[in-house]
Amino acid sequence: MIKHKGSTLIEVMLSTMAGSLIMVLAIKLVHQTFQLSSQTTARTNHNHSLNRLARQFRDDIHHASSIQVVSDVGMSAESSNGIRTIYKFADGRVEREHTDIFNVVSHEQYPLIADTNVRFSKQSNPERGLMLVEYQSGFAGSVPRLNLNVSAVAGRWDEKNDTEKGATNKP
Repeated sequence: MIKHKGSTLIEVMLSTMAGSLIMVLAIKLVHQTFQLSSQTTARTNHNHSLNRLARQFRDDIHHASSIQVVSDVGMSAESSNGIRTIYKFADGRVEREHTDIFNVVSHEQYPLIADTNVRFSKQSNPERGLMLVEYQSGFAGSVPRLNLNVSAVAGRWDEKNDTEKGATNKP
C-alpha cells in the first residue's frame, strides 16, 4: 500500500477555521484593550484637571475679599487690591479669567469629560465660595455622582487682612 503525505481537505478546513477563530478573538481583545486604555486616559486627564481646578479655585477665593455668584454656572471673586477672577462653566469645561492689578487678563481652561456638571454657590458668615462637580455615568437612570466638592473662605489670605493683623507668613 502507498502512503500519501499531506492532509485531507477536512483537516485543512478545520485548522483554517481554528486559526481564524483565534485571530478574531485576539483582535477583539486588542480592540477592547485600546478602548479601555482610552477611557482610562480620559478619566485620568479629567482627575488631573479637577485637581488643578480645585487648587486654583481655593487660592482665588482665599485671596478674594468678596465673591459674587454670577449664575448657577459662574462665580466672580475680587480682592481688596483690585485683582478679579471669574469662573464660568460652559461646553464641558471650566474657564477661568484672571485680571491682575495691571489689568492684564489671562485665561485658563479646565477640560472635563462628557456629562460633567459644575455648579457654583456662595454661603454667608463667613463668606464662602462653593464649587460642586458632578459626573453622570453613561448608564441610563443612574444617579449623578459627586466628583468634587470645593469650599473656600473668602479673605483668608487677603494681603490687607494679613498686614492689619500683623501676620508675616501666610498659612
